[in-house]
Amino acid sequence: SSNTKKSKKCCPHSLKINFRQLPGFDWILEPSEIDIFMCKGDCHYAQFTSQHQHAVTNPASNHALFQGYLHTINKRLVPKLCCTPSKLDSVQVVHYDQENPAQLTTTKWEGAIVKECAC
Repeated sequence: SSNTKKSKKCCPHSLKINFRQLPGFDWILEPSEIDIFMCKGDCHYAQFTSQHQHAVTNPASNHALFQGYLHTINKRLVPKLCCTPSKLDSVQVVHYDQENPAQLTTTKWEGAIVKECAC
């Protein structure tokens, strides 16, 4: 069925972090919990013989496209593709100021949340 195929493809999956329970992050006040997501799933190489074309499912780059094809030719020499973040988002955190612990400050953490995945 198409649902099982869809769930196995490379895409973001939930990965929640609770800063209250994460050692070393007790200085963060808000958010107390965020979903940073993680990339998980198959990066198989599909062969479309009718059109004489090859395609990696959701390639991150032309390099990934070539590597995916070369892996089908020589699996021992060329590693298979990995499901990895292709687009990241930032998160705003409210925390105690390092110089003045009595004061609160806001910091934007870039590249903290997975928005899209690719192979």
